[in-house]
Amino acid sequence: MNILAIGAHPDDIEFGCGGTLIKYRRMGHKVYLLVTTHGDQGGDGNVRAKELRRSAQIMGAADLFIFDYHDTRLPLDKELITRIEDIIKVVGPNIIFVHHFDAPIKTTAPSLRPPPPPLDTSRTSYSTRSPLHKTSPPPCSPM
Repeated sequence: MNILAIGAHPDDIEFGCGGTLIKYRRMGHKVYLLVTTHGDQGGDGNVRAKELRRSAQIMGAADLFIFDYHDTRLPLDKELITRIEDIIKVVGPNIIFVHHFDAPIKTTAPSLRPPPPPLDTSRTSYSTRSPLHKTSPPPCSPM
């Protein structure tokens, strides 16, 4: 299976679902990472990108995609959607991990319980969520 994790900043994926991605990688699946900013509001963007590359290496990611958007200035427009769709076409993921639908930008802590491996290869998406969230997410369904 191909697994794609998408995060807004360096360290979002690592904190949100890094352990789960390592487990999938050890099971023989391919893991891909997409991060849309260098996280320059949370520190030196070059340093954070370097740390992200090292994290991807430790996780055994097959590929890492980093967009050049500035932290806190991620446009919600057709260009961003098209760029993400292009990565999805390249990777062909069976599973996609994303931020939880109501997660504040600064809250990217793990859910602490990774989802079980799917029983088939239909495309599925999961979201990572902080234990601090009070709302329940909608159920995930195959895409």
